[in-house]
Amino acid sequence: MGTPKIAFLSTDSDTIFNQGKALQSLMGGSSDVASGAYSNTLTMAAKGQKLKNFVVQVRYPALTIAVSKRVADRYKSPADLKGMKIGVSAPGSSTHMIVAHLLGKGGLKSEDVSIIGVGTSAAAVAAIEQGEIDAIINSDPVMTKLETDGAIRIIAETRTAKGTEELFGGPYPEAGLYATADFIAKNPNTIQALTNAIVRAELWMQKATIEDIAANVPPEHMLGEIRGMAEIIGREVHVTQLLECDHQPIPPNHVAQA
Repeated sequence: MGTPKIAFLSTDSDTIFNQGKALQSLMGGSSDVASGAYSNTLTMAAKGQKLKNFVVQVRYPALTIAVSKRVADRYKSPADLKGMKIGVSAPGSSTHMIVAHLLGKGGLKSEDVSIIGVGTSAAAVAAIEQGEIDAIINSDPVMTKLETDGAIRIIAETRTAKGTEELFGGPYPEAGLYATADFIAKNPNTIQALTNAIVRAELWMQKATIEDIAANVPPEHMLGEIRGMAEIIGREVHVTQLLECDHQPIPPNHVAQA
């Protein structure tokens, strides 16, 4: 076959992690492979769709949940989220699913809160700072910036193995490349090539400096603070996600299936 069509995401900073669009592209036939949340394979399995995640890109979700300092004194447990406006990257996304999980630990349902899409960049920061939302789940550098600014109080995190296990009760990979079982079966060489490419990139990241990694991230996603944020992101995220990873290229018939 020719070059596979891969559903990466828009480089627009507010949709770069809107993984639902990648899933829609895959299921609609516009792409052959999607880069997105591992949870998408689980939700689609429940609907009878056979998707397989064949290489992991992010070992932990690397998402943080926090409440605004304006309401921090009201929060003692997940049950206290009732009635709050919670910002997620996009309704129906993996961030929304994780919030639903946290709500469940407090005996709540999604209907007990207001879910608001805020993206994953400057708009998310503004939503907290301007009082548009009471709580937020997001990735770095958004969460590190809000934490540094003293705008939030962290209530759960999946940046580390410890935080991930406390929230989910065990390990939980976040992002990877996935495709339909049919496409994987028919295109083993393509799947192997994509797997090798991701693993080689991860191996490079293990040895690269934080500055080298930051230099390859779109400036708009660094919120215009590449140098300052690079050090913080390196300390809080990359060490746990990358230096501990031990991925190796795998045979195409050894793929994860929901």
